[in-house]
Parts: sequence; C-alpha cells; structure tokens
Amino acid sequence: MNGECQICKDTYYVDSLTGGCVEVSFEERVEHCTQYDSNTQCLRCNLNYFLDSSKNCVSSESLIENCQQPRASDPSFCETCLPGKLLSTDGKKCLDPPPETCNSFKNAQCVECSPGYVLNPNNYLLSISKFETSSQGQAALTQMLRNQGLGTKGLVDPIVCTQPTVSNCLKLVKFNECEICEDNYFLDDQKACVKNPEDQIQHCTLYKTNLECLLCKDHFYFVANDPSICLTGEVVENCETYSVNEDSCAKCTDDFFLDGNECKERVASKNMLTCLTLNPSKDECQICKDTFALTLAGCQPGIDNCHTYEDVATSREELVCEKCKDGFYFDAEQNKCVQPASFETDFCFQYKFNQPVCDVCKDRYFFDAANTICKIHDNIDPNCATSSLTTRNSCQECNHGF
Repeated sequence: MNGECQICKDTYYVDSLTGGCVEVSFEERVEHCTQYDSNTQCLRCNLNYFLDSSKNCVSSESLIENCQQPRASDPSFCETCLPGKLLSTDGKKCLDPPPETCNSFKNAQCVECSPGYVLNPNNYLLSISKFETSSQGQAALTQMLRNQGLGTKGLVDPIVCTQPTVSNCLKLVKFNECEICEDNYFLDDQKACVKNPEDQIQHCTLYKTNLECLLCKDHFYFVANDPSICLTGEVVENCETYSVNEDSCAKCTDDFFLDGNECKERVASKNMLTCLTLNPSKDECQICKDTFALTLAGCQPGIDNCHTYEDVATSREELVCEKCKDGFYFDAEQNKCVQPASFETDFCFQYKFNQPVCDVCKDRYFFDAANTICKIHDNIDPNCATSSLTTRNSCQECNHGF
C-alpha cells in the first residue's frame, strides 16, 4: 500500500501529500461528521444525518415531520414518508391522506387498497387535490389532470379505492375486470363472470361461452373443431394431468416420467436427494439444489464460492468454475475460489478470475493502475452517486437532480 492510509479515524483526514493522518483542528470540526477530505471539509455524516450544501451534518428527523427517508443530496426534501402519510407534490411535506380505503400511498399513486376494494388509478389526482393548497402544487395538479383528460368540476369527494363492479370474481385485474371467476361461473369477452349454462356440456369443468367448453375434466378432452363435446380419453396409468385438446397424458405422477404417452417408473433419478426439480420427460434431474450443480454424472457438490459454472450438463462429468463470487479468485491448485489474505485491506470488490489482482474496486475507491491498488476518493463531490472506478476524485454519475 506504499505506506499510505486509505481512511483515517474520526476527526482525522488523509494528507494528500504525505498519505498520513492529520487531526482536524477543534475549530474546523463538524458535529456528527465521520470523514473529512484533505481540505478539512466534511465528506460523510453519522447515521440519520445528512450533508447539506454548507457541508454541515443535519439531522434528517428535524427537517420534515413524518419523513422516513429524506433526499440524500438535500434533506429539505423528502423521498419517502412514514407509512400512512402522503408525500406532497413539492416533496417538502408529509401529509395525512384523505379519508379513503387505501392502505398505503406513495407519491402520485395508491400502492395498496384495503381488503374488499380495488385500485381505480384515474381518481388519485382528483383525491390528492382536496388537500394540496400551495399555488405551485395546485398548478402541477391541474396540468397532470389535463394530461390525463380529467377535470374536477362537478366531482365531490372522489375516491381512489373502489368496490369492484364485477361479481362472483376470485381474482380481479381492474375494478371492473375479472381474471378468475368463482366455481360454476365462466369469464366472458367483457371480463365479467357469467353463470354456467343450465343445459351443461357433459364433463366440462370450465366454459368459454354458454355453448363452448374451455376445459374438460380429467380423462376427457374436447375436439378442437367441436368444443361442445368432451370425449372420454384413454386412461394412462400413473398420469396426473391430461392434455386439453388431445387424447394423451401431459404430466405423470411423482416417481414417474412421461415417455410418449406412457408413464415410466424412475430408476436413476428416484429418491435423488440432491435434485430440486426432476426432468418430466427423462429419468434424470433437471435442476439441482443449492450448493450442487448438474453434470452428466448427476448433481455434483459445487466448487467453493463459485458464482457461475461452464455449461457441463451435456458434455462433461466434472464441474468447471467460470466465475467466482465477488471478493474471490480461482485457485487452480485447490480447485476452488478463495479470498486473498489481503482482502480486508485491499478495498477490492471484484478480483481477476485466476489471480489475486483487483479488477473492480469498492464504492468510493478507484484503481491506481501504476501501483495496482485501490485508493479512496478523498475529495469527491457529496452529490456524486457513483464515483469513477479509475480516476481519482472523479464522479461517474450524480444524484438525481444534479
């Protein structure tokens, strides 16, 4: 590390010339600051404190009442309010929502309705307009309403969460559209639930219309060009699910796999404890459990700390690691991914695959190619969201709004 310190203790900063730690004078110290740059300006604050434009650490709780997460770049704005509170359009207040049937609000939408109610998003902007009193907020709301083709004239106490208009529905898509109907009802073209016909199609379990069957009972199938008849299908031993439109088995029961239209008993893959999902059409495993990987020889114990393997399921009987987990490199002699002894002081996020040489540094660090080490950005803009990986004190992406 060439004798240079990367991060000093609280009330100290890294001297850019000597690389040593120098104490910040008592007069220059910032309350609740945990890291300083070489100009003794604060870089980071304690938890629940934010750095303002004057380089002071300000308590997030003291700025906006009921704010759960202030904006990092400017804590006078709120990003997320506490549950049960609603963020104003200017982002500077957390307000009580109108008396509605919505469980959770966030910005310009209701996130979750109360049981028995569904979201009608067209009404949200009308609802929020009832308590937005600032001229700036009213102007923004008016424009948003116009963009959606909505108006407020003649509307009294509009609501966001409404009771569904579709009856006999198990699962709604919208407040007026159903996806799954209750038993003895079928879904029509208008997404409404219609009662099954009195003159029912024999052996039909799900209807498309009053005259058409969509799904026959097990062991029955309907003819594609005549969906008014469910025919008796061939009984396949150990079949769990039959095809809808043809006389054949679609899925076998456990311990059997489908070969053509026959359910054959598993031998090689039966009671395979390391297998998560069996192949439905072959006597083999399809997906192995965690810490195991699939090869021609079955599920093999995984290589320590390996993230991705070469595709060996159809070509090899041994595992070959392709990429290690972050913070590890591949040691060919040990045939596993290991962590360098210097990991705690390297500040490295990702190493080169087969050698303990850093490839990508951790956040707020850059790679010094000349010395092949990670160094800290000691004087980077506090409004920087993502720092450069290769250039000292350079920002790659700013916070939102900068």
